[in-house]
Amino acid sequence: MPVERAGNFLRFDDLGITPSLGVETDRLTACVNEVNERKIKGLFGCPVFGFKQDNFDFLAETPHIEQLWFWEINLKKLMEYTA
Repeated sequence: MPVERAGNFLRFDDLGITPSLGVETDRLTACVNEVNERKIKGLFGCPVFGFKQDNFDFLAETPHIEQLWFWEINLKKLMEYTA
């Protein structure tokens, strides 16, 4: 199954170990809320699908994520960690 829009969000259900939601920069807050509310365990992103972030800071809000697939992106940093 390819990436497809299911309702308001991009989904890819045949990716790795778990269905994944596509992260879109213009809808970042809505995507994070959807992932947390539905307990989705996978995320993916690519500029073609609207991911234009240069960081993964939003992952701090989704600690239950088990799978990531991001491609064709230029990151400035992965995340900032504080001890």
